[in-house]
Amino acid sequence: MLFAFAVRLLAWLPFAPVEDLRGDESYYVRMAESIAAGEGHPGSFRPPLYPTLMAVVLRLGGGLDAIRLVQILLSTALVAGVYDLARRRFGPAAGLAAGLACALQPALVHYSHFLWSEGLAAALLVLTLWLLERWRTSRQRGFLLAAGAALGLTALTKEVWLFFTAVGALWVVWQLAPGSDRLSFRQIPQTLRAGLRQGWKPALLFCAAAAAVVLPWTVRNTAVHGAPVVISTCRWMPIAVGNLLPEDDWLLGDGLGGPLRKAAPEGMSELEAEAYWRQIALESIGAEQPAWLFKKLARNNVRLWSVHSQTVRFVENEWIPGLSRSTAVVLLSTEVGLYLLLMVAALAGLWLVPDPHFKPLMLAALLLTIGVHVLANAIPRFHVPILPLLMLYAGALLGALSGSVGLLSRAQRWRWAGAAATVGLFLLLVAAGWQRSMEPAFKALEKL
Repeated sequence: MLFAFAVRLLAWLPFAPVEDLRGDESYYVRMAESIAAGEGHPGSFRPPLYPTLMAVVLRLGGGLDAIRLVQILLSTALVAGVYDLARRRFGPAAGLAAGLACALQPALVHYSHFLWSEGLAAALLVLTLWLLERWRTSRQRGFLLAAGAALGLTALTKEVWLFFTAVGALWVVWQLAPGSDRLSFRQIPQTLRAGLRQGWKPALLFCAAAAAVVLPWTVRNTAVHGAPVVISTCRWMPIAVGNLLPEDDWLLGDGLGGPLRKAAPEGMSELEAEAYWRQIALESIGAEQPAWLFKKLARNNVRLWSVHSQTVRFVENEWIPGLSRSTAVVLLSTEVGLYLLLMVAALAGLWLVPDPHFKPLMLAALLLTIGVHVLANAIPRFHVPILPLLMLYAGALLGALSGSVGLLSRAQRWRWAGAAATVGLFLLLVAAGWQRSMEPAFKALEKL
């Protein structure tokens, strides 16, 4: 934890002199300032938890740097959570490797001090899964209630995780089914039916805890808008933006395939704006048929898993004062190298590490992230919440190489083939977006 804290603190220093807010940082700061001033959360366009956390720090007399320091502490706690999860699941060596992977994972380091909600969402998601694992091994209902509450808080940070409630409930049922640790795909319906006999009450308890956290915000939104809004009205806008594909270069192009205003016409209420974006989104999806699914799977996975990081952005935009060329090369090489190494280990670990209890949750989180951002828009920032979960399996694989888990001799051939295919696909996606991701930074290096 001390190492993780030091890495995050050192990573913050080169960026600390940059005073301008970047991208969505300004939205969160404005919301936090409104809450801190006693004016309440402005509207319902974004979930409330992250700006509320910022507002608490502001009310206590801190500034933006104090918020960043709180986030660094939170990210350090996340590292401890991943360590303990991996230790419980795969042994001490795997725990150490997973903790170090999280301590060094570039995006997790950087998003500990940028003012976006991804870091908080990642910490809360790790907490949720840590509590579910504690429930699995102890069967204590307190852990299950706390896990549901933590997932509710995750959804109030990033709305997409509300859908994970159903996944968690099914997983609870699954864990209470006889023989769930040695299940084949053909037995899934039969085992779920068996698990429902004793699992429906714990599953309902988990969902009720999540709902109890989210419901007060839903009631507030309904009172404000006069119609049900579960968490936010920011649902159709990213789907609209993500489906206006450029006509000349739909895979890598930045431009939009038609006129698009970044905000709905003036005078619209939030619900009217949501309907405005919904119409654009549905028309855009319809216009891309029948190739829509292929285009979005290719384009958005290239963007989602790109090596284009915050360090790349700061180098290419010359946002780091006094940066030398040699230092920039070291920064970029270290970040890209660590990202590729840890992702390859994680994806291979997902196939090779035997983990019948916990892996379904990880795969569901991965598929949910990909599915939502294929439907909507995608940038590397959106995969940050699941990076700690991926690092669990990077740590488990590295632990296996140290001899703590005897999986390498036991893994079936089809698992090795799946690992090779998945790693190959990931590297293909990185290669497809390499020029678009890195060329601006390479041009900036030439000027240094």
